[in-house]
Amino acid sequence: MAEGGAQGVTAGVAQGVTEGVAEGVAQGVAAGVAQGVTEGVAAGVAEDPDVAAWRALLVAYSRLVPAVEAELKAAGQVSLSWYDVLLELNYAPERRLRMSELSQRVVLSRTRVSRVVDELTAAGLAERQPDQADGRSSFAALTPQGRAALRRAWPVYREAIRRRLGTRLTPEQCLDLARLLEQAARGTEVSLSRLAPVARSVRPPHRRRRRLAQRRSGHRRPRARQAHRGPARPGRQPGNLQR
Repeated sequence: MAEGGAQGVTAGVAQGVTEGVAEGVAQGVAAGVAQGVTEGVAAGVAEDPDVAAWRALLVAYSRLVPAVEAELKAAGQVSLSWYDVLLELNYAPERRLRMSELSQRVVLSRTRVSRVVDELTAAGLAERQPDQADGRSSFAALTPQGRAALRRAWPVYREAIRRRLGTRLTPEQCLDLARLLEQAARGTEVSLSRLAPVARSVRPPHRRRRRLAQRRSGHRRPRARQAHRGPARPGRQPGNLQR
């Protein structure tokens, strides 16, 4: 129950920030917003209440998340992004999730969940399992070592949350904060599939980058002539020939 409550507080804070604000970018965005508001106030422009709330949300996110991350690191525990994934796998049926489901459930590592799972797999804390029903997808599954790491990190994580929130806000204020953030974030869920075209346009695949470079330079690698294969052998389709 305690883990679920802390997860709700963390999710409420993080989901108040839009999908486009990544972990490292949040601090810069918060600083930029704060600077813009400060300049506006200095120029005699009153700050709108909603802008003030947004700025406070970004500033709190950019300061609290790195502070908790630092405490986990100092105690030799898993990182916050690792904890985020391990926690979701721990609560899932059979302690495993399809990668697409996992990317929608995690809070702090949505845009790089595949890389986080690879890191956890290399550390022995998770593993990838094939999806027998769909060969195009796979499961991320929690290992016993991963569950043990989650249990070791929880007391440190809980104390870090208490130190950053519980000592500065009353229990009633914490509940009010959670309710307000959930209310503000309601109906703003953004699917990662909508962000995929943007990601592809920012960083095209390797072959596409090479073709673009060849076009700009005016040089294109000539295509190799395909040898005449003759008629297809009985029982073997031309489309299945091995190159």
